[in-house]
Amino acid sequence: MPLSQWKRQKQLSPRLKDCLSAHDDPNEIDIRNLYKKTAALAFMPPTAVKDLWSQTTDEYDTINGISPFFDYVTETWIEDSLFDISL
Repeated sequence: MPLSQWKRQKQLSPRLKDCLSAHDDPNEIDIRNLYKKTAALAFMPPTAVKDLWSQTTDEYDTINGISPFFDYVTETWIEDSLFDISL
């Protein structure tokens, strides 16, 4: 993984870690669900991943400050990805 992406992932990790803990805040619940749906993409048919990711970003675009996470996943795994989507 290139260094810049590693730094970006490290910056996102503490925030995601805090948000994944059990809370009743609807925004935090949304973040947990977004994380689960993002992880589930690895188990979807490769032909469906782009459409599912688009639906997911549309569903959770109201979460404040989520754009860097969307950008990271899109750039690394979905569109101009470092890895083939069929991995």
